[in-house]
Amino acid sequence: PGQPVVAAGGGEVVYAGNGLGGFRYLVIVKHDQRFLSAYSLNRPIVVAEGQRIEAGAPIAERETGGGSAGTLRFEIR
Repeated sequence: PGQPVVAAGGGEVVYAGNGLGGFRYLVIVKHDQRFLSAYSLNRPIVVAEGQRIEAGAPIAERETGGGSAGTLRFEIR
């Protein structure tokens, strides 16, 4: 908990927020026309929608506190 979450690859942040059901503090990075990476349970989020980022760039911190503290959900879609 509290450690930085970094982007798996470079791209554009297409979502950064808490408005999608079932996903808290979600960041989605579009890498190209085929691949997105999604990172959930991040707080605070340190990127904004529309921002271009490089691979390894910090996007958030791992959540602290609560029952699922420190659990990062990461998906490639």
